[in-house]
Amino acid sequence: MLAPVRRGFVAVEPLLRASYADLAGDLRSAMAYARSRSEVDPDRIAVIAQADDGPPALLAMVAAASPVPLVLLAPPAFSGVDEFRREQRAMARRDGARADELRALDTYIEQISEIALSNAEPYVREYRLEALQGASAVQLPRNAAFPMDERQAHFFASPLWHDRLAFEPQVVLGLLRSPALVMIGVDEANTPIDAYIGAVRRGFAAARTDDTTVCLVSGRTRHSFTPYSMSAMVEWLAPRVGKAGDGVSSPAPSGCLVDPPSQDR
Repeated sequence: MLAPVRRGFVAVEPLLRASYADLAGDLRSAMAYARSRSEVDPDRIAVIAQADDGPPALLAMVAAASPVPLVLLAPPAFSGVDEFRREQRAMARRDGARADELRALDTYIEQISEIALSNAEPYVREYRLEALQGASAVQLPRNAAFPMDERQAHFFASPLWHDRLAFEPQVVLGLLRSPALVMIGVDEANTPIDAYIGAVRRGFAAARTDDTTVCLVSGRTRHSFTPYSMSAMVEWLAPRVGKAGDGVSSPAPSGCLVDPPSQDR
C-alpha cells in the first residue's frame, strides 16, 4: 500500500495554496510512481480516499487515462457551500443557537462564500473577508477545520477553500468511468443520511460506469476505519483489481445496508 504524504502535513500553508487540480495531480503522480515499482503489478491499482480527500481523488479518476477502482469513505455529497452551511448549522445547534441566530448564521455563511468564490486575487479576498469578519456580529461556531482568530480570513481566501466551496460532487460523480464504492457511517455526525444517499445516487445515475455501489455501515467512516469498513473494502475490491476483474460488477459487500445504485437503473 502506498500512502502519499499530503501537502500541508507538517505546515498547513502549502495545502492552503493548493487547488483541487494540484491535489489531483499529486495523486496521479503517486499512482505513476506506484506503477513504476518493480514489485507492483500495474494492473492491480486501486485508490482509497477519505472525507475531504475525496474530491481531488474523484477529479484524478475523471482525468485518468484508464479506469481505476475507487473507494470513497464519507466523501462530500452536497455542493461545497451547502456542505459548509450544514456543518456550521449543526455545530451551532449543538451549542444551543436559537432560530434567529441560525438565520443570521446562514446569511453570514452566504457572505463568506460569495467573497471566497469571487474571481479576485487571494489577497483581495482576504482583505474583504477580514472586513466582513470585523464588522459582523455573527461568528462561526468553534471547530478544528479553521482558526477562530484573524487567520480565519486567510484560510477562506485560499485556493483550497475556493475549490472546496465550489465543488459539485454530483456533477463529478456523473463523469466517473471508474468502478466506485462510497461508504458512509450510519451515525455520521452532521450528515442527513437519507439526503446524502439520495445525492450520491443521483450523481452515480449519470456516471459512465454501471459499477457503482453505496454502502451504509454501522459506525463512523469519516475520520476512522471500522473493522467492517476494512473488510467491506477488501470484499468489494477483490474482483475489481487485476485483468481478471476488468468490467466485473458484483453485489454490494455483505452487510451493506444500501444496495448498489446501478440496480435501480
